[in-house]
Amino acid sequence: MKSYVIALFVLVGGIGVLPANALGSGISYAATDTIALFSVNINFSTGAEETRLPIGAKIGITSKDNVDLIGYNLQSKTPSDNISVKTSGLLLADLPVEGSYYVLAPYTQADFTLYVIADIENTAPTESDLYRITVSELPYYVGSNRTRSARESIAKLVSDTIMLPYSSTIE
Repeated sequence: MKSYVIALFVLVGGIGVLPANALGSGISYAATDTIALFSVNINFSTGAEETRLPIGAKIGITSKDNVDLIGYNLQSKTPSDNISVKTSGLLLADLPVEGSYYVLAPYTQADFTLYVIADIENTAPTESDLYRITVSELPYYVGSNRTRSARESIAKLVSDTIMLPYSSTIE
C-alpha cells in the first residue's frame, strides 16, 4: 500500500498543474482512510540579490530550530496525544538546484508547491476528523545572509482541509 501512495505522490508532483498564489491555497487528497496528500502553493519574489530556498521540509520545525528546512504542522481537532503521524515533505519548483536549495536570480518571481504526504493514525477515534497542513517556518538566503519569512506571510500558507473517515477498528 505504501508504494501505491509514494507513486501517487510522484505522479501528482510531476504533473505540475497546481497554480500558485500569494494565499498558499492548495489541494488535499485522501489516498486511504489514514493516508493523505497535502499541498501548499507559495509565490516568492526576490530583490537585488540571488536568493536560495531549501528543498527539504519537516514537521514541527520552527524558527528556534535554526535549520535549513521548511517547517510545517498538521492541524486537526483531535488532541495530539491521540494521533500518530508519519510525514514526508518536499518543496517542488521548476528552478535550478544547487545542493539542497532552489536558486532564484535577482528580481524574479517563482511559484513553489510544498507537498506533504501523511500517514495519520488516530489512536482514539470517535468520529471523522478534519486535517490540514500549515507552514510554520520558511527560511531562505539572500546572498549569504540567512533570513525567514514574516509570521504574517507564513500564517496564510495552508493546505485545503481534508476529512479522513472514522474507522472503529485500527489495524
